[in-house]
This record gives sequence, structure tokens and C-alpha cells, in this order.
Amino acid sequence: MSPSILLPDATFDIIELPKSTKEKYNLGANIAGLDLNNISDTDVQHLKDAVWTHKVVIVKGQKDLDPKKQWELVTRFDPEAPQVHSHGDVKTFQNKGGMLSKSREVVGIPGAENVRLIGKGCQGENHYGIKNMTVRGLSNDFHAKDLPAEQFEAGNTRFQRWHIDAPLYAREPAWFTTLRCVKQPRGEDVTINWDDDSGYSMKSRPGLTAFFSTSQLYSMLSEDEQRMVDHSWVEYWP
Repeated sequence: MSPSILLPDATFDIIELPKSTKEKYNLGANIAGLDLNNISDTDVQHLKDAVWTHKVVIVKGQKDLDPKKQWELVTRFDPEAPQVHSHGDVKTFQNKGGMLSKSREVVGIPGAENVRLIGKGCQGENHYGIKNMTVRGLSNDFHAKDLPAEQFEAGNTRFQRWHIDAPLYAREPAWFTTLRCVKQPRGEDVTINWDDDSGYSMKSRPGLTAFFSTSQLYSMLSEDEQRMVDHSWVEYWP
């Protein structure tokens, strides 16, 4: 490779997430020393490479991030992609969002409508241009079984849903997505119970988002299972 096309070094540090000997996941890294409001083209490319390598990267210290800059970063990661949220504009998502939009008002940040507000409760007098809004929590109506109230009050919960950030119809899934945590819930750790009768559970701080690697999952399949996946298609209702 010619030295003339080598990128300058990144101005930030990449620190892989620490794992115990029992933890087998192969994703995740922290990014230190980066201001997403003022990120150069070179650092965008290095950050993009970090996402491809580590699947999920965490960039802390972004409390002053402008929502317009958040959306701009995604477009700089993949400038050839359509300049719209993977689920389409807000009106389309409200009409065709299925269970993801059920019992939930979908709101885009004014001036950066492709950045969507997700949360619960009062958002204050002015949340990046959204005035005096109280957000309803996500619905669990589609769960096969309700979590008994006494179990919930005792600190038990389960995953609300598993998904990728794409509708899986009408348009291709996005290569990149971003989540920004403005305020986390406070409280005691909760116990997340797997809803498959396995009895498996884990402790977690409230309000977190779980990630898993489908590429690692694929690598754990048998050759027969991989062949079935490679030659299978899914058709979504309706």
C-alpha cells in the first residue's frame, strides 16, 4: 500500500471491554478522547473501522452533543445510503411501525427528525426543541405472558424485545445506527429473566440496552445449521 493513501493516526483511543474468563462475547469497545461535535474526516474513518471491528463502540463524555451532529455522523459513516431513518420518516413509522409503534408516540428532534426520542416520563420544558412532553413507556402487550405485578415489584423484569434497527421490508437495513443516552433511570439493580423457561437470569442496572453479535452466533452453528441459514429466506407479515 502506498504511504500516500495511509490515514493519519486516530486522535482517540480504543479500549476493548474487559471480560472475565467466563464471558465469551467478542464485541464491544470504549472510545476515549473524542468530541463527536467536532470530528474530522480522518477520525470518522477510524471510528467507522472500530465499529466494523468491535460491532458496538461506546463513546462517553458526549453530554453536549448536538442532535444534528449525531445524525450527521451516521451519514458520514455511510454517505451513499438514503438520507432517512431506517424505518422511514416519522409519519411512515407511525402508520406502519407495527408493534414497535403500538401505544407509543414517535417524535423526531426538531431540525434533526431522523433522531428519535425514546424514553419514559416528563422530558422537561424544552428537550432539544420538544416542549413539555411526557413520553409513554414502551408496550409489552405483545408478550405471550404478562409478568406478574408482585414479581415486577420485587425487581424482576425481562427483555422488552430483541430487534435490529431496520424494518426488514421496503428498504435495506442500515450499516450503522447510534443511540445516545441522555439520562439513565436510577434505582436498585434489576433481575432480568429469560422468557424461554430456561431459568436463566442476570443482574443489571435498570434501563440498559443489551447487544449481541449475530456473526458470533452464526459461527457457533453447526455446518448443517449454517447451510440452512445460508439458503433460507424470511417473509414478514403482512
